[in-house]
Amino acid sequence: DLWQTDVVAMDVASSLRVFAVAFGPPPAGGIPQEKVRVTIRPNGNIYAVPVGAQTRRWLHRYPRASLREILTTPGSVLIPWERLLGSLCLWYPRHPDHLRWEWRDGFAAYLRLVQRHLWSEEYWRQHGQ
Repeated sequence: DLWQTDVVAMDVASSLRVFAVAFGPPPAGGIPQEKVRVTIRPNGNIYAVPVGAQTRRWLHRYPRASLREILTTPGSVLIPWERLLGSLCLWYPRHPDHLRWEWRDGFAAYLRLVQRHLWSEEYWRQHGQ
């Protein structure tokens, strides 16, 4: 029930589930096709990372950890997955339940959240709000 959405399961590693997702532009136009990789860790944590988005501005995206940062971070300090991947910031962890996505909401609901977020980010880039 997602607007022009293609989802392909990728087999990257046995401990991770990765999906290549392409969202078609919304019916109103003016917003391009968006592509993301959705990664699911064994502990159930899920991350959406825009593909080919390095040069675009983002209002709500975790800054991707640089190779220098990764190499110079002491072994006792963990860099969060959100930063390693440069994933979208879809909700704040301290938000109340009704503002966050949970597995009980379903994978399709997660993809709708990602799609809406990507469309909103593009609208922000184009209109500044």
